[in-house]
Amino acid sequence: MLRRVLVAAVFVVPIARAHAQAPAPKADDATVTDDSDDEDHDDDTSDADAKAEAEHSDDDLDAPKGEDGEDGEPPQVSHDVEHPSDAEDEDEGQGEDPDEHRHHGHTHHEPGLGLEWIASRARLRLGLIVQPMARYGHDSIPSPDTMDLAIRRARVAFDAELSHGTGFRLELQAKNNQLGIADLYGRWALDEHIEIHAGFLHAPGGLERDTNPFDLPFLERSSLASMTRDREVGIKLVGHQDNQFWTVSFTRDAPVGVGGDDPDFAINYPHGVDPTAVERSAVTWNQAARVATAPSDEFAAGFGWTLRIRNSQADYGDPAYEPNGSVFLDPRPYRGTSVRLGGDAAMAQKHFRVLMEAAFRRDGQQLSYDGVSGIESRLPGHEWWTGGYLTVGWSPLGGYGRAIDGAPLQWGWEVLGRFEVMKVKPVDAFSSTLYAESIGFNWVATRQIRIQLDATLESFGDFDQTMLMDNAEATRFYAELWATWRL
Repeated sequence: MLRRVLVAAVFVVPIARAHAQAPAPKADDATVTDDSDDEDHDDDTSDADAKAEAEHSDDDLDAPKGEDGEDGEPPQVSHDVEHPSDAEDEDEGQGEDPDEHRHHGHTHHEPGLGLEWIASRARLRLGLIVQPMARYGHDSIPSPDTMDLAIRRARVAFDAELSHGTGFRLELQAKNNQLGIADLYGRWALDEHIEIHAGFLHAPGGLERDTNPFDLPFLERSSLASMTRDREVGIKLVGHQDNQFWTVSFTRDAPVGVGGDDPDFAINYPHGVDPTAVERSAVTWNQAARVATAPSDEFAAGFGWTLRIRNSQADYGDPAYEPNGSVFLDPRPYRGTSVRLGGDAAMAQKHFRVLMEAAFRRDGQQLSYDGVSGIESRLPGHEWWTGGYLTVGWSPLGGYGRAIDGAPLQWGWEVLGRFEVMKVKPVDAFSSTLYAESIGFNWVATRQIRIQLDATLESFGDFDQTMLMDNAEATRFYAELWATWRL
């Protein structure tokens, strides 16, 4: 009997001691249940399997989350963990780069387009462009030849996009070495097709007017630009839908000398007229529009108009000037409504581009003022403007941009030519005319640097009347070397 007790103790005591030393299971450890625990199975094997599975589960939970595999492969272990950006509203960021949120708070530089700072709910773009020039001028009328070294245009732009489709643009400029403002307006995107701009802005005026001045084929616009104004104060609606583009503006004249790209001409007010009362008149308004279609990047065509309403307050007219700002007909005052109608077309192919535009303008009833008393009298008729241009560029080793943007040369070099004509017929004088031919060599070295050499020959009519009579029967020649640098 004693022998049996000793033998049982040898086997039972070690097993009891092992169970006593085993740790109690944790609450979060994986457990394995088996309905056949009462049967004769190997309990040690079941316990080992459960412990191994629990340890494997703990390893998974301790593994780093979101780490990429080798060579940019997806992570080997993934868990459904919410990213902070997932908590944003569903409509935020629609239409943006899917990876955009990774760049929030970062600064990005795109050569030629400037700097861009991106935050979670705003963007700020900084642009800087400088356009120096050297210009030689010769006039057939006896006068000294001229040589100008100047900064034709230099602009620094701040463009912000805020939440809910709002934004603003501030663009400061130096024009012919004079400081001013190029743009100062706020905007609101009603939807993806319509925007509203309000402030000191550009009103629609045709292909040449609506093209960025730094993307123009030549340094200066054609004489057709003297029919319109570069900057005005008011509101503008900009829209597009299925390759159709349209712009409508309701504006007033901007104060003289504030800014814009046009030459600055002082208004010659008649005796006894208060300039402040004219500039602040509540009955002088402008309305302009342009509608364009671009079925492809290679072709665009547009039609537009400008109305200058001066029924109760006289307008003291616009001078007719050649591209470099030399006046060949002094302004004529009028009352009534001035109407300008114009059409344009642009074509961009692999190795050439063609730009063309034509317009006419009829001012209200022309006025005359007595030089001593300032008494106003009405003349029987209206001043008529007619003009247009044709520009052709050929590039064997270059590429052009979209036609709707004026088909600017994107890279390589090109040979350019432009022919333009302008005729203005006032009531009190014969017609004043201008014919001009320009040629140029344009080289876009990089996305940031453009260099161009131009030459222009201008012929003026016999009755191009100004106070100085410096353009009647004259022939002018200009040669220019200029460059454009972008940040």
